[in-house]
Amino acid sequence: MRELKNYRPCADEKILALCASCQCRLGLSGSLVILETDNRKSPSVCGLIHPKLLMPAGIGTQLTYAELEYVILHELAHFKRKDTAVYFLISIMQIIHWFNPMLWVAFSRWRQDSEIACDAYVLSKIGANHSGDYGRVIIKLLENCSRKNAYGTVGLLGRKSQIQRRITMISLFGKGSYKWSVLSVALILVLGAVLLTNAQTMNGEDTADAALKAYESHMLDVDKDIAGSFQLSLADLKKVDEQPLYDQQEEQSDSTLLGVLSQVRRTLDYGDIKPSAYLKQDGQSGYILQKKADGTNHLHTIAYNQGWAIIKTDSAPGQKMSKVIDEIGDKVYSPLTEAQLNQYLAENKILPLAVQNIGNFTVVLYKIKREDKSDQEKNIVPENISTLIETRRLTADQDGNIIHDGGGSGNDNSDIVPVSIGVSGGSSQYGRIMYARVIINDSNLSKNADRITCYYANNITTTTPVDNQKAFIIPLPQEKAELLRQEARKLTNVIISDKNGKVLFDQNEWTKN
Repeated sequence: MRELKNYRPCADEKILALCASCQCRLGLSGSLVILETDNRKSPSVCGLIHPKLLMPAGIGTQLTYAELEYVILHELAHFKRKDTAVYFLISIMQIIHWFNPMLWVAFSRWRQDSEIACDAYVLSKIGANHSGDYGRVIIKLLENCSRKNAYGTVGLLGRKSQIQRRITMISLFGKGSYKWSVLSVALILVLGAVLLTNAQTMNGEDTADAALKAYESHMLDVDKDIAGSFQLSLADLKKVDEQPLYDQQEEQSDSTLLGVLSQVRRTLDYGDIKPSAYLKQDGQSGYILQKKADGTNHLHTIAYNQGWAIIKTDSAPGQKMSKVIDEIGDKVYSPLTEAQLNQYLAENKILPLAVQNIGNFTVVLYKIKREDKSDQEKNIVPENISTLIETRRLTADQDGNIIHDGGGSGNDNSDIVPVSIGVSGGSSQYGRIMYARVIINDSNLSKNADRITCYYANNITTTTPVDNQKAFIIPLPQEKAELLRQEARKLTNVIISDKNGKVLFDQNEWTKN
């Protein structure tokens, strides 16, 4: 309890949205408190009446969206299986029978098997074809997190020998292995503590190889298929290990190579496979290999000249391979009803500037004072910015559950510019969305304005009536959103006109002045 008081409420919108999504996916109801621990603790859960999910600081930037989802699903599986309640009961038995070594062994084995049961439960939800990716996440956390957590918590990691057994069980996953009741598992563990004393250990190197085998084999097959489409020989190329690049970003070569990788990743859609980078022997040129969900292969030729850059992109048909992102079942997602929206705004104390239904989402545009944000959020907002413009993407499933699926924020700029402009959106498991947000900060401009015209990449335009509003969310149709997304969300110009067509504000002209 003392440790919990030192933890902060989690403010990472990606984690909050993912937790809400995973709760729906596992059929868990009720409120869940998400706390941020120091960045060496491993993810864990605790609490009987008021459940809490403990996530290490910075984990949202260390893991990909899919990896973070695996971690959250595992921790929520403990709540689903009532493991925190069993932990509490066994802890009382330990206190009473502290002198009995058999009970301590049984407790240790119960904890290990409860983790294995949760692993199996998660794999039953995400599919056995993702077992390699799932095992890799556990190994990744081992490299960055401590295995020692606060007493009373059920964590994702354990002793090295336990991790070895779990990785082996993940690679041998069989459906239904998570359905053992807690009581029967506990009974078998107690008997095992008394009778089964000759446990066998496994070779650590063999276990680690098994954990990575599925993932590496899959990625190698992907890379071979892409290389074959363009008559490349992977044997003549060296695959880039990304992790050292993050550790040495002060180097121009490393930072710009990460930059071109990020440029390619911005074009990823659901089902696309993570791209790989390969360099030629000279180290001054190479390729980024990318496979789309429909099987299309892309080859981005890169070269180094005072920094890495993509100089050419080619496409070719290829083999359709398994998706990285999981399906979300047969649930239907839609914008919020008026009652749901009013309830959400009241509970979160939001006074919206504009609300717009786009696709499966309800997008809310509002302002927030810097002083009203959490301490962690304040750290990333410069002190000279007093207010921010923020958007939230909300959707609801057919059961009425409201899901916060992210958003964005930026400087209000009210004291500096007459019009604040931004582009937001992207893809998630709930749908695809892209929109521009425009706020008129000048009252005279707003009074005389009749329409707003936005010019995007590839000469895409969208015209929206003003109707005496000061804030706008301007949706883009899917085909235009796709083009805009490929152009890295580039908004080239915004023009505001009066009813006679006279230009009142031209972003290009204003920025020149």
